Amino acid sequence: MHSRVPVLFAFALALAGREARAQVQVVDEGSFTVTRRGARVGREEFSVRAAPTTSGVAVLVAQASAVYGDLRLFPALSARPDGVVISYQLEVRRGAEIEERWTGTLGSGRVSARISRAGTDAVREFLASDGALLLDDDVFHQYFFVARRRPAATVTVIVPRRNQQVTMKLADRGTQTIDIAGQPIVATGFSVTSPDGVERQVWVDADGRVLRVAIPSLGLVAQRDDPPKAAGGR
Repeated sequence: MHSRVPVLFAFALALAGREARAQVQVVDEGSFTVTRRGARVGREEFSVRAAPTTSGVAVLVAQASAVYGDLRLFPALSARPDGVVISYQLEVRRGAEIEERWTGTLGSGRVSARISRAGTDAVREFLASDGALLLDDDVFHQYFFVARRRPAATVTVIVPRRNQQVTMKLADRGTQTIDIAGQPIVATGFSVTSPDGVERQVWVDADGRVLRVAIPSLGLVAQRDDPPKAAGGR
């Protein structure tokens, strides 16, 4: 995984406490190939790890490196086991230049974020409901947290770079066998539809690990390159 990712992982893991580092467990890790209307446009490498805190409650740390041409995204999310956001950091690079950096925390019913763009810094705050999840544009492994909320009919989602919170509708899509690197996997499907009507179709394995995300209106598909490893595997 890209060398920048461990830096962001360390940022997120700091919330779990120093003594928890040796006890970090891999919940999921892998990569997605992203296509648009059948043509490859990007790739995302990711991991989701569980780190116990001093209170004994695990923090999930999800981080990734996503590449779309000369655009690179480095997200790092800290969340409770149910997916509720604790903190989030995203660095966006175009070529060698940092195009944007978004750093935020959730607390007391609001998101507090610092945003750096084009050499300028700004602070933004907006309201956030208890239990809010987070989904960033062009990042696919984060649907892992939405899967943990099923069979709820709706989820409240923070969209960080839009500095807003929205309510998304969930709907069941049954089961389907998906071929991942030549291995058929029985997957459970559900849709996630935002207020603007854009539907994301998500397919997960029996442990809720994301296998495929499709956005039909954009012709986008993010499909896992290899089957998920056994829980705790490396």
